[in-house]
Amino acid sequence: MKTADIALLLAIGLATATPAAGQKPHFEGTVVAQWLENPDGPDREMLLLAPFAFVDADGTRWDVPEGTKVNGASIPQILWGPFGSPFVGDYRNASVVHDYYCLAQTRPPADVHRMFYRALRTSGVSKITAKLFYAAVYYLGLDWTHLNSMAITAMRPEEDVERLWDSIRENDLTLDEIDLFFSQPQSPR
Repeated sequence: MKTADIALLLAIGLATATPAAGQKPHFEGTVVAQWLENPDGPDREMLLLAPFAFVDADGTRWDVPEGTKVNGASIPQILWGPFGSPFVGDYRNASVVHDYYCLAQTRPPADVHRMFYRALRTSGVSKITAKLFYAAVYYLGLDWTHLNSMAITAMRPEEDVERLWDSIRENDLTLDEIDLFFSQPQSPR
């Protein structure tokens, strides 16, 4: 094998290698998008004009291809008032990646929602706010693990959810503690 061939193979290997675990989580690329017009409703959909990615600290890549349509729907609209829409500020990059994987359904919902939390934190969203968003997408998000259908997670009584929000704010619950809340039986109505 020629030296040039070896160098080319090495360069290809380095370019496609998975990042090492323990690295700093980061986004790759910039969200370059075109707003799409919807004659039948709100103009909330964007078309990505360039690829974009989030890379976890463990080296897991979350690639979003060019041509993807996103609409910010994975961030419940109820949170837009207190925190802003998914298209502005620190939420934008995380919402693009989360939207894509909620629609693609190529990874388990729990992994997608945890990635969302980590992407929010990487974007500079405070720990408490990121946990509130995490709980909201878990609570109001889609679950595609059952018969490959998109079922909305079982709704909880409003007082249960308010207690969870308060606990997140006051006790800085872990993601595992938030998950546990949703796995427990609902309180009687």
